[in-house]
Amino acid sequence: MEFDSKMIRLSIAVLLFLAGTSIVAKNNDTELMQGQVDDILLDVHQAFNEAENDVLNIDPEPDPEPEPLGPHPDASKCICKGTGIITHGDGHTTDCPYHKQVDDTKICAEDCRGDCDEDCNCANSSGCVQQASYQQEIIEKKYDYQLYVFSAEFCGPCKQLDRYVWQNLVDPKTYFQDTHKDVKNFLEKNSVKFQKYIWENAEDKKFFTENSVNRFPTIILKKDGKVIVRTTGYRDKSSFKSLINSKISKGR
Repeated sequence: MEFDSKMIRLSIAVLLFLAGTSIVAKNNDTELMQGQVDDILLDVHQAFNEAENDVLNIDPEPDPEPEPLGPHPDASKCICKGTGIITHGDGHTTDCPYHKQVDDTKICAEDCRGDCDEDCNCANSSGCVQQASYQQEIIEKKYDYQLYVFSAEFCGPCKQLDRYVWQNLVDPKTYFQDTHKDVKNFLEKNSVKFQKYIWENAEDKKFFTENSVNRFPTIILKKDGKVIVRTTGYRDKSSFKSLINSKISKGR
């Protein structure tokens, strides 16, 4: 009985479709407006499709899965699709914060306790605090100079320094081109360690006091704990490198 009812509905839809077609064929005699004809055809077409789907049990096509928009803990919803690599619109890639592939045998765990080789490769999850500390001491000693930058979030010239001078030193994700590494390479070549302090960071406040900093930005270059450069305000790359060069060359 249910099938007969569906067949009747389909038959009616077919008749409506034929009637609509007939109306269109004779639209000159009936003088229907084009908009009225379009409405009739739309109703007939929709009724025919609904009846056909009902009789033949045709399910409507599901909506396609939307493309992932960004990083997500669920790999199926993450833009990296579980690869650990996010490819951006301009072609450059960055590590996914959730699915980045890490070789645990090549790094020291945060809770290291001292079981690793001379290269600080952890043998197990117990790790290597002692070896890591030893490595940090070596890193600290390899620099002949220390460059301290005192900045503040509300400081316009400080932001200009970040954008046009420090670049890769303070934001490697945004400034990743070779040209953005100009000052970084210059400092490394001259054995200068870069350190930036921000006024709004509670942990940094003591360094402002220790160095009597009350203007932003303030840049201090030290050698063996002695200040050899102290300057305030914005400088472009060329001016900054010339200033540092003039002081470093005298100490060679």
